[in-house]
Amino acid sequence: MEFKDYYKILGVERGVSERDIKHAYRKLARKFHPDVNPGDKSAEARFKEINEAYEVLSDPKKREKYDHFGANWKNAGEFAGFGAGQGVDFDFPFDILHGFGGREKGRPGAAGGRWYSTSRSPGGTRGFSEFFETLFGEEPGTAPFEGWGGPAEDGGLGIEEPVEISLEEAFQGAKKALEIQSEAPCPECRGKRRGCPACAGRGVISRSRRIEVKIPPGVAEGSRIRIPGEGKTGPGGQRGDFYLLIRIRKHPIFELKGRDLYCEIPVTISEAVLGSTVEIPSFKDKITMKIPPETGNDRVFRLSGQGLPPLQGGKGGDLFVKVKIWVPTGITPRESELYSELARVRPENPRKTLWAGVS
Repeated sequence: MEFKDYYKILGVERGVSERDIKHAYRKLARKFHPDVNPGDKSAEARFKEINEAYEVLSDPKKREKYDHFGANWKNAGEFAGFGAGQGVDFDFPFDILHGFGGREKGRPGAAGGRWYSTSRSPGGTRGFSEFFETLFGEEPGTAPFEGWGGPAEDGGLGIEEPVEISLEEAFQGAKKALEIQSEAPCPECRGKRRGCPACAGRGVISRSRRIEVKIPPGVAEGSRIRIPGEGKTGPGGQRGDFYLLIRIRKHPIFELKGRDLYCEIPVTISEAVLGSTVEIPSFKDKITMKIPPETGNDRVFRLSGQGLPPLQGGKGGDLFVKVKIWVPTGITPRESELYSELARVRPENPRKTLWAGVS
């Protein structure tokens, strides 16, 4: 695995300002964007590399860690942990744009294209390098992205609306019947606009349509599903696209962070002390987990590959299970005797060193 020089990739010197990094990123993103270079695999690979470099250098914490280890990155150790986010998938499977694009700001770009901007949000998979994951121990969060949205030609305008799905639907996929508001050419003037009372000279009329949208398994929070030709009509008469912004409802058991799942599992005192095998709730097949003897409260176990599934060859998430020791209530006289006997057998005071070294 090779060391990646992110400064060289963006064409900037070490110590350069965040503003200069952003400027270099924008310039390269325009040049190598897949929409500007359709079918060019080398440009697509370069674009991913540019985004990976920007992900690190635009984040002060990641940049500090990267600068600290530098070419000695193999000594960084393992940084795997909670809170992995996701990024952009430039293959656009199922017409899903993960964290890419955004609402059009009406800012013109070169060659009649459109400039898009989006805020930081989780969702999708960028497919960053093994070097990135080894150094940072996480999948990337979606950095604030401003980039080239492709040629607009006749200027169709996109519409974005949120759609809420359950965590189960995110895992298994779903079909959603939705009613969307879009525009169509005016049937009276056929888009000619001038002097038409039906469309008030706009050339288009509003319409309401019911559509069925297929949401693929593994779709993440912040993903965007594109419905071509259902957006607003631009000045040139071309209709833009309609985007569904995926929002995932909170779940009573699981917390979703990027593609990783987090949950807490209660275990009895005897299970924690003696060890046990417990069943874990899952949206997939039945999952069992071994609790080793002498497991302490709040210990976390990582179940690889049991998080949100991948989207077409991407990387799936993991399941992190935190053990919570359950203390019984309403114990019987016999149980009280047994606990008292245990206290006599093992008369330990776990607080005896609490004040050790405190002056």
